[in-house]
Amino acid sequence: MSNKMKQYEQAIRTNMASAERDYKNDPEHRKGFTVGAVLKLWEVYQDKQIDERQFDKLISVLCDYSNGEYREFINDQVADYKAGNPPTIIGY
Repeated sequence: MSNKMKQYEQAIRTNMASAERDYKNDPEHRKGFTVGAVLKLWEVYQDKQIDERQFDKLISVLCDYSNGEYREFINDQVADYKAGNPPTIIGY
């Protein structure tokens, strides 16, 4: 794994741990964290900082957030982005 990928993966894991702690009792913000994380990874991918395989790997790391509670939600977002139908994000 490249050094850049290690840095991205570590950043995701750090942010997930922080969100777990900060939003422990706030499901709306927990879900909002996943929306923002998928958007950020998509932007990094679109900027060609990572390739599709790396994007998919980082998304799989993100899917572990909250013991996989948001896995389906995250995968649905990714499918929308890849299909050219990104979600409209208001307020995050």
